[in-house]
Amino acid sequence: MKYKRHNGDIFIKISLAILFLLTITLGINKDLYAKFVSKDSADDSARVAKFDIEYDDENFFKNFNMTYKQNGDNTSETRTLVITNASEVVVSTKITIQTSGNLPLMFELKEVVEDVDVVGVPDDDIPLTLTPIETNDGTRKAESQSFELDIDESITLSLRIYLHTPVDAKYSGFVDLINIKTTTVQVD
Repeated sequence: MKYKRHNGDIFIKISLAILFLLTITLGINKDLYAKFVSKDSADDSARVAKFDIEYDDENFFKNFNMTYKQNGDNTSETRTLVITNASEVVVSTKITIQTSGNLPLMFELKEVVEDVDVVGVPDDDIPLTLTPIETNDGTRKAESQSFELDIDESITLSLRIYLHTPVDAKYSGFVDLINIKTTTVQVD
């Protein structure tokens, strides 16, 4: 009888024996398994603070009527605007006035102070006279400095618009568009 060697059979038997020993070893020694438990829990809530700016602008945005007089006694228009911070945050407000540039208008913005002890002196943060400067597109623009309003604080502003003297008769009959914008942002 001749013996045949089967190299393929021996390789399969050795592979099965190694696999069998590995299975038994892993079954007996359970510490070799990677064991860990992960648990995560989170809870969060957020509330956005109320942002509410109120304007009492009765008659503020109606037409301004000014008359040019040859004797130089030109009329002016004054309007009052009350800004109230009804927000839950402190805000900063700026007023921007832009005209079409047809007339040499000047603007006076001041705080109306009703407290007698203050003697009508406007708040230092608000300039008295806003001088419009000419912009690149030919319009004229004036901006106030920013002023802060605390929570539930109000401010009463008086805006006076008048013709800058000396005024030439060439402006007679001209109309100018005045755009008044308030910009209010939350103070960080």
